[in-house]
Parts: sequence; C-alpha cells; structure tokens
Amino acid sequence: MKLDLDKLINDGFLIFKKMISNSDVALFVNEIDKLNKIYKKKNFEALFKDSPERDMIYQKLQNLNSVRKIVQKVCQKLEKNKFYSKLKFKVPFITNGLILSLPNEKDNLNPLHQDIYNFYSYNFIKIWLPLTKVNKKNGSMLVYKSSNKLGFIEPKYQSKTSTYPEIDNRHTKGFKKIIFELDPGDCVLFNPLILHKSIGNKSKSTRFNIGIDIQDFNINGNVDVIRKMVAIKNQRTLRRNLLRK
Repeated sequence: MKLDLDKLINDGFLIFKKMISNSDVALFVNEIDKLNKIYKKKNFEALFKDSPERDMIYQKLQNLNSVRKIVQKVCQKLEKNKFYSKLKFKVPFITNGLILSLPNEKDNLNPLHQDIYNFYSYNFIKIWLPLTKVNKKNGSMLVYKSSNKLGFIEPKYQSKTSTYPEIDNRHTKGFKKIIFELDPGDCVLFNPLILHKSIGNKSKSTRFNIGIDIQDFNINGNVDVIRKMVAIKNQRTLRRNLLRK
C-alpha cells in the first residue's frame, strides 16, 4: 500500500483496492440484517424509508460496532504504512460517519460541493469507503479531477428553501469528471477541497459507505478562511432547523 503524494496533490484523490477485507464488510452487513429482523422488516429500505424514527435510527447507525471496528482497522492500516508521517500530521484527530443512499431517493443527494463542514486544518484528508458496490446504477460519488487546486470556493444557496449551499458548475470547466466504480471494501482517499457531488442510487438496495475525516490538530493554514467555513456550517444547520419547523 503506497501513498503517491504527487498523484494526490495533482489529481486530488487516490484509489486503494481492498482497504478492508470481505469479512470486515460482512460485520456491517450482519448487523444490518439483525436490525431488519428486530424490526420485522424484509430489508433496510422497509425499515428506514418511512419510519417516524428515521432521524433517530440514522444517528444510532453512526455508532454501530461494525462501523467503529472498520474505522479503527482503516486508521491502523494508514498508520502501519506511515501515511500520517508522510502527510506530515503531527497530532492527527479523526472523525467518521456512516452515509446511506436509498433507492431512487433524490432529496438527500449532495449537490456540487467541497467538504468544508468539518474543516479545521489545511492538513486534511478524507476517506470514502463503500460497504456496498458503487457505480452509475447503485449510486456513487462524482469528482472533478484536480479541481482541489482551485482552493476554497464559497458556496451559495440556490433558493430560500435550499438546505445545502452549492458551488456553481462554471467552476468545473476544464476538469475531467470521474464517477467511482468500486467494490465493497475499496476506498478513495481525497483532498476535501476537490469539487464533487452525489450520484443517485437507481438500484433496488441501499448504498452504504463510511466517511472518515483525518486532520492535523495544528491548523497550518489561513485561520480566517477556516472561520468562514465554520460560519457556513453553522448557517446551514440553522437553515435546516428553521425549514424543518
């Protein structure tokens, strides 16, 4: 497992096959199957889609034992292969989340954006690790290769009822778009400032992936820009809460 720093800087991302094993993925699949049985549902879509406890279920999913174990294994592998030292992380801190995309559900797809909503240091990498197959049919992530070189771009809300600010498509001109086609356990390591967006799930099953944020505790960059990102995050949270009422 080799960290190609030049490629990461130039392309904005790297792909690693089999970051975790099939047995690691099976831990997660087994837990989801157990939940389906507990709730007496034939599949996760029936359990989750129209549940009045949807928000609560989503929050609980973040801390599944399998998710924690997988994140720990990924971080151990990065450390073993000296990724932190090669990336000049002095004191890394790590956060993670479980992301899901239901079949044919468009409301929660992310528009064109940068991952600024947990951005506290310019020494920052993200890991996007599918637990189910991702491609044009099953849903995936689309990135614009090398667009991270543009740096931070302030997003804008498209309307008064928008809950997620977007980056104008004009910023993607000249950059090659790539839709990831990966098997469960593969992963993408990427610069959070690369322009990217969601690809909808047209299959019959939920797409699951784990997102891992790894940053250096040292800010190592423009504090004012980071404060602007935090303000955008807080505004988005406030806007979502107001529009839900």
